[in-house]
Amino acid sequence: MDVMNSGQSPESLANGVLDGHRALARDRYRFLVRLREFDLHRAYKGVGRGPRGSLDTPAWLQSTCGMPRAEARELLRVAYTLLNLPRIEAAFEAGDLSYAKVKALASVATFAQEVSLLALARVMSDAQVADYCARLCRERLGRIGEPTGESDRSGSRPPLYSAPISTKDTGAHAST
Repeated sequence: MDVMNSGQSPESLANGVLDGHRALARDRYRFLVRLREFDLHRAYKGVGRGPRGSLDTPAWLQSTCGMPRAEARELLRVAYTLLNLPRIEAAFEAGDLSYAKVKALASVATFAQEVSLLALARVMSDAQVADYCARLCRERLGRIGEPTGESDRSGSRPPLYSAPISTKDTGAHAST
């Protein structure tokens, strides 16, 4: 279709783009929820290549979808983190936050900071949120990285994703 001759006003076209952007966020949210459920149920063991399935969800995604393992681990990290950030999860589910913002927020947000970080994310661009969260992360690492006299563990890496922290006290819920 020729957009210039579509008969739609610029406002109508802009609204269509915004609706599509929100739909992409909602679809990405639903994908993360399904992926989290797939991982929680260890469904990768029963499906996939080979008689016993895969070793883990990232391996299953790599062999089945061609997704790089690092990307799969990052998706799982974000999916599990959302269990402890109910307001950010709800905004993402509604399509009010892009995946780029959610990914950045999931790297630094705590339940206690969630409201203020969500408010900032609503008025900042994806790049601004990513930069702000990266700065917060560096500041935290600077405080944590103070010498303690213990052996240097700078070569070790924290896990990329893990099972969710209990949501009993936060009121967070797992969405379907």
